[in-house]
Formats: sequence, structure tokens, C-alpha cells
Amino acid sequence: MRSDFTQLLLDVQKKANITIRVVRDVRFLKEEIESSTKRVIGFNTLRRLFGFLENRTPSVTTLNTLSIYLGFSSFANYQANHSTYEQWYFQQNLQRLILTGRVGNKEVEFINKGLVNTPNTVYFAHFITHFVEQNNHEVLKKIFSEVNFSSISDTEIHKFALLVSVKLNSLSQEKAVAVCEKLIPISNFRNNVPLLYIDYSNLMTRYGKVLDLIKKNGASESDILFVDLMKGYSLFYSEKMEEMPHIGKPEEFNAFYSVLQGRYFGYQILCADALGIEVKNDIEAYCSISKVSLFLEEIVPALIIKEEYEFLNQLFSQYYEDIFELEVWSSKTTQAIYLIGLAAVNLFKGSTTIARKNLELVELDRVELGYEKYVALFYLLISIQVNYLAAQTDPISEEYDQLKALVKDTGFTLFLTVTNNILKN
Repeated sequence: MRSDFTQLLLDVQKKANITIRVVRDVRFLKEEIESSTKRVIGFNTLRRLFGFLENRTPSVTTLNTLSIYLGFSSFANYQANHSTYEQWYFQQNLQRLILTGRVGNKEVEFINKGLVNTPNTVYFAHFITHFVEQNNHEVLKKIFSEVNFSSISDTEIHKFALLVSVKLNSLSQEKAVAVCEKLIPISNFRNNVPLLYIDYSNLMTRYGKVLDLIKKNGASESDILFVDLMKGYSLFYSEKMEEMPHIGKPEEFNAFYSVLQGRYFGYQILCADALGIEVKNDIEAYCSISKVSLFLEEIVPALIIKEEYEFLNQLFSQYYEDIFELEVWSSKTTQAIYLIGLAAVNLFKGSTTIARKNLELVELDRVELGYEKYVALFYLLISIQVNYLAAQTDPISEEYDQLKALVKDTGFTLFLTVTNNILKN
């Protein structure tokens, strides 16, 4: 009997991203299964299944619960369809669907089962890009309306968003915006593509138009706040400060994601002539209740560009361990932002040598594509200052040319203005 459910146990571990090595892992798995299925599964039952107690043949109820966790209706259904999990099988069948150009209810069911296996998300993204390129709105609407995106992990859905967004960016602006106009009313598309892949590189052009579509289609309060903030950011960095609107704090603000909350306070910093005590106090208050490593992600760049180095220094001194916690270092984008901020702080303190060492740790080639040029602008802004103060003229010339090229690409002329002002003094 055990051979009948060995693959089931492997698939359960794969989905949970938990490899059972010790009894503690079993407890984590139990919590994950019960949270996902809203069904109870015994701790001792799982311990028997994974060999920590005397082996017994599991009940049909237990096997059904594990199968339901994987997205199947029952163990029998899992046995009939588990090959969908296999990456090559899944990829091969997606290719068949591309050849036929048809995606109906049966095909959606197949995709849903395959997506329970995490690595299949990337294949699914490439499958989507084919229909994006073909401008097949009907198939895209079917997929985004009916495929279960909730089974995809956070890491994999970010990969999905990147691959689909890059394909959209390879199209003409007119064609890309037309695709988005058709799909943005569908929450699965809106939440898992344009709202997940934040495209600073094209904020002044096509991504700005996509944001307009999101707001037009009656998005949630948090989505509207995000759109308004991003449009305000584009006005600030393109030196149209007089057009920046006042953006109030929505009623549900405290329930919003930490990064969005930080983006709101970043906008308040950009709007202010000088950083007031009220904004400082609000930021510190939210640092005490939010995940600091996420909350400060958009506040640090705002403090850099406004040259509010004293408060930036205060935040790094007070929350250093929270900012540079181990989890953050898995995100090269966040890591780069905080290292640039740390370099700015050390520059403020007069420690150009330490600031340069901070910048040497920045890996711009590993920053998310949507953020790449935006983060690079901050990097160059601080790096030029470091070299200027150290009287190393040759690197300034090369980096200044790089800065000008990025300003031309993004439309963020403020970075050139700030740099020119620094070099004049």
C-alpha cells in the first residue's frame, strides 16, 4: 500500500516547501495543511506517514485530505491526475495548447492542477506570453478569469509577473496598453501583473498609462492609493513638483501592506519643503508596528533625494538590525536600496571610504528589472558624490555619462539637476 502514496507525500512536501527531516518539520506541515484545507489532520497520523511512529495503512480520509491540499478533489482524483505535476509533462501539454490555440474548461482544470507544483509557474508564464504576443484577448481573458492563482507561492508569482510584464514591454506601447485595457478589469491580471511588477523604468510612459487604467476600472482603496502615489512620484522625479496633488491617508490605511504604507510616507517626504516633526513621528510610530525592512523600502530613497540625512542616520541607527535582517538579504532590490542609504549616511558623516565600501556591495545586475534603472539612479547619485569628495575625477565623468543616459531613458530629470548642483558646490 505504501507505494501507492509515496509520491503523494513527496508532492505534499514539495508544495509546502517543507522537507521532513525531524519531528518539528511534521508539526510545521500539519499547520500548513490545516490552514490551507480547513480540515484537521492528526499529528500522530503524519508522524506515522513519515516514519516517526510505527507504520500503519493511512485511512482514505487522511489520503483525501492530503490530496485536497494539493488541489485535487480526492485521493482517487490525485491518482488519476498526479502526472500533471511532472514539469516536463506539464510543459509538453502547454505546448499542445499553444498549437491548438484553444483553452476551454478542461484545459483550465489541467492548468490549475499543474500550478500546485511550484516550478510549473514559470512554464505557465511563458505559455501566457505566447497569447500576449499573438494578441489573443479571448484566451487571455479565459485564463485570467478562471485559473486559480492563489495556489502559486509569492516567489513564483513574482517571477510570473516579471515574465509577462517583460513580454508586454516588448510590444509596441499601443498594443501593450490595448492588452492591459482588456485584462485590467480581471483581478487575477491586475493583482498579479501590473500591481506586482512595479515598472519605474517606464513610469513616465506605458506603465503610467496602465496605472490610469487600473484607477479607471474601480480598483480597491489600496490600489487607488498606489496609483496616485506612483503618479505623484513621476511628477516629482520629472521636476513637476507644482503639479503634485495632496494625497490623504485612506481610512483602511493601517490594513495596507507595509511597503505601500512606506510609499505613502515617502510621498509625504517628497512633497514637504522640509521634513517636519509630525511626519518623523508618524514614521517612527509605524516602524514600531510594521515590518521595518519592508516599511522603509520607499522611505529611504525619499530621504536620500531630499537630502534628509540626519533623519536617515537616525533610522539606520535605531533600526539597523531590523533593516538588515537575514530575510531582507534574499531580496537584492531591497538590499541595494538599503546599502545605498547606508552609503548616504556615511557620506553625511564624512566617511567616504566606508561609503564606497557600502556601494561596492550593491549588485545592480541582480535588482528587479522594474526597479533596475530607478535604483541605479540613486546609486550613481551617491557614488558621484563619494568620488567628488574624494577628488577622483575620472570615475565621475564615466558615471555622470551613465546618469545622463538613465535620466534620458526614465525621464527622471531631477537626478541630473541634483547632481549638477552638487558638482557646482
